[in-house]
Amino acid sequence: MFFTPHPSDDERREIFEEAFAYNPRHVMLAGYAIENLLKGLLVAAHPERWVFEHRDKLLSWPSGGHDLVQLAKEASVSLNDNEERLVDRIEVYVLWAGRYPVALKAQAMRPRDPMGVEGPATWSSDYDHQVDELYHRLHEMLREAAIARAEGDRIAEESSRAKRGPELLDELKHAYQLFEVDGIVFFRTGEAEAGLRSDSEGHNRAAVGCGGCGAHFVLHVRDQPAVICRCGTLHHAELEYNTNRMMPNVRTYPLGGG
Repeated sequence: MFFTPHPSDDERREIFEEAFAYNPRHVMLAGYAIENLLKGLLVAAHPERWVFEHRDKLLSWPSGGHDLVQLAKEASVSLNDNEERLVDRIEVYVLWAGRYPVALKAQAMRPRDPMGVEGPATWSSDYDHQVDELYHRLHEMLREAAIARAEGDRIAEESSRAKRGPELLDELKHAYQLFEVDGIVFFRTGEAEAGLRSDSEGHNRAAVGCGGCGAHFVLHVRDQPAVICRCGTLHHAELEYNTNRMMPNVRTYPLGGG
């Protein structure tokens, strides 16, 4: 195009689009965004399949993790014909065209059309709005999947605690002495007072406030590990490994007035 010394706003926009619309790196990053959303959908749907026991490590993804069409199928995301062609085009930039001038294998350099007019890595700004539409659709799907997963986990956790509460209460009654003060039942050992006053074992103690009745009390993992507050909630403290040290973790169990 012809450049003037003082281009208009439209000319500036055209210059910008010509300079950046075909930048292979921006297509590669767009591909990474689509890829990560698809992987997020996989993890949200089946974390036990895609995540190791240690949550900081992921299992191997299908087809090396960059086959966007395969990832979409695994995530049960239906792509129309235009979207399939789009992700197939983006995939080239994710695999090599976003970083290198040529592919590692000669087969990947084959033209896209029989006449050899269109190379393996071609892009137009016309595809950008299609990427935006696909991105927003996948983002909304992931948001809904995350909400559904969180709600399912919450229901499962509540069910587990409702079942565990009476069992834990029975165990505590057999292992500790019960003292009631101002409507709060404390489970203590015979040396509880000394343990609660000991500054040398501060890591064993936890100050707790009940969100149900507003009661405040101190739990000690060894000497006073549990209380039943005025609203009938069992609060129980156990030592757990957290941030490179053992610290008390307090869990609550509804007893239904038990």
